[in-house]
Amino acid sequence: MCGFVGLLKNRICDSDIHYLREMSRSIKHRGPDSSGLWSDNTNIGISHQRLSIIDLTPSGYQPMISKSGRYVLAFNGEIYNHRFIKRELNSAFMNIEWKGTSDTEILLTAIDKWGLYKSLNKITGMFAFSLWDKKEKLLYLARDRIGEKPIYYGWQKDTFLFGSDIQGIKSHPSFENKIDSNSLSLMLRFNYVPSPNSIYKNLKKLEPGSFLQVSIVKRDIQKKNYWSAAKTANNNLSNLFSGSELEAIELLDINLSETVKNQMLSDAPIGGFLSGGIGSSIICSLMQKNSIEPINTFSIGFNEKTYDEAQYAKLISDYLGTNHHELYLSPQDAMKIIPELQMAYSEPFADVSQIPTMIISDLAKDYVKVALTGDGGDELFGGYNRYLITKRIWKKISMFGKPIRSFIANFILSYGIRTIMKIEKLNFSEKYINNFSAKISKGLEVLDSDDIFDLYINITSNSRNPSKVLLGNSSKEKLYGVEKLNLQNFSDVEKMMIMDIVNYLPDDILVKLDRATMHYSIEARAPFLDHNIFEFAWSLPLNFKLNNSENKVVLRRLLSKYLPNELIHKPKRGFSVPIGIWLRGPLKNWAEHQLNQKRLNDEGFFNPKVILNLWKEHLEERFNHEKLLWSILMFQSWLEVNR
Repeated sequence: MCGFVGLLKNRICDSDIHYLREMSRSIKHRGPDSSGLWSDNTNIGISHQRLSIIDLTPSGYQPMISKSGRYVLAFNGEIYNHRFIKRELNSAFMNIEWKGTSDTEILLTAIDKWGLYKSLNKITGMFAFSLWDKKEKLLYLARDRIGEKPIYYGWQKDTFLFGSDIQGIKSHPSFENKIDSNSLSLMLRFNYVPSPNSIYKNLKKLEPGSFLQVSIVKRDIQKKNYWSAAKTANNNLSNLFSGSELEAIELLDINLSETVKNQMLSDAPIGGFLSGGIGSSIICSLMQKNSIEPINTFSIGFNEKTYDEAQYAKLISDYLGTNHHELYLSPQDAMKIIPELQMAYSEPFADVSQIPTMIISDLAKDYVKVALTGDGGDELFGGYNRYLITKRIWKKISMFGKPIRSFIANFILSYGIRTIMKIEKLNFSEKYINNFSAKISKGLEVLDSDDIFDLYINITSNSRNPSKVLLGNSSKEKLYGVEKLNLQNFSDVEKMMIMDIVNYLPDDILVKLDRATMHYSIEARAPFLDHNIFEFAWSLPLNFKLNNSENKVVLRRLLSKYLPNELIHKPKRGFSVPIGIWLRGPLKNWAEHQLNQKRLNDEGFFNPKVILNLWKEHLEERFNHEKLLWSILMFQSWLEVNR
């Protein structure tokens, strides 16, 4: 796991090399073990920061030049099948002399022998890399299939800048520090800035499963896809698994166990993040199955019982016999980590579970350098409540006219939500009370949707009209194009699942994981996101994932092979955070500093009157605005650091 930055222009000079070193130093947290810089002294310079995981020797240093001398590679990630690729290369090409055992050298040799496109389709892993072709004077940027590793890029004045982190790119004097108003509006809607946008103008994120070709001669950018989640899912749906549910579980056990085993390959200490949920419990169970010694597991808890899942994580750890580490998170811990958030997340990001993800990474860094997680299990196997909502009621309620549905929803949201919040305070049911009013509000928004795409946007939005809090941005945002996906063969639930996979997963979940872990120089790996597991999951009939009352059906059945039922069947909480409660209490003063009316006026992004009214309603518990407020607060906090 590493980070890289680079620049491409008509003619580089000595000052560009100086700036390149500065750019690299600003992302040292992504790779503190070693650094390297390469330039052709004409058009391009690339710098690399290394976190040594496989082959800890100097033979793995980067940027790395191919044996033919044609290619220069700066690589971030892991190629899990690198040993298989090496055997295939040795079989196909005689007399390959290997300097070491790093997956970087194997990938570079594959590109040298097979070309970029064929190599991308052969490798299994999480990765982002830059590749300079000396012969053709072309730069390539490539990203893994699901989007676990990031790449930012764009022309800034006369320089094409690229890298793993905006912090590195911003260190070059050509960078234009201009905030994109559409991206800000999207961030307020979704908690994150969707790809291919970034918070800055003229700076993009490369989408998963794609690569860029950049010509400095033509000043031309061409983007190509080598893999598509939607197309792959569609192909597997047309060739569904024909066996029984029991046979599917056995196959999943074999395939996932092999994937976990491959992802446990490391020359550095390794552990697992154990939230207590289904996904992380399966991964940690399989890790312990494949380990002679007790593995290290890590968990974060909350003193607010309706948010706490660490109690289950501890019971699971005891049952599996892992070496468990846990930390109970207080509002004071959150306050300590908030300044760090803006250093880790180099563009505004407001998924509140970023707080426990940062803290669990900080906890783990003293014990391991690699951590496996259960991320991706919900998206692949139907783990979110929105899938059950869609399956149970969308087809029924969509038969009623939109005006009737809108009237009912608006009436309840306007007049009934206060009653709901009063009920929430009673704490009569720990099973359902966790964020009860927010969930009811979200459920009511289902009534006011035009179609399945509109439903998806509504149900995943903090606010259906973010422009109301912004100044000078009354137009509707340019959304990220979920409606353009060709999903004709998908059921409504499957449409929602694939939209999560191409949007929410890479732009929220994986951003949260990558930035938090890399801030503390830890490599996070997600076995569910192996593209072979992805393909198998999408070959399963929908009823193997969801029935009328249960989600993640095959995952629950699989986990029952490793854990007793009482540790499996429990309410899903994950890394939920009681941020709405904290904002009314211990985080109130900090929030009011961020929402200072004079500051809002001076900065010129937000309408102070609207925002302060939202804040007042939240403090008085008339409405639960925690998600939209947190997005606003995270932008304000980010702006304070990134002026």
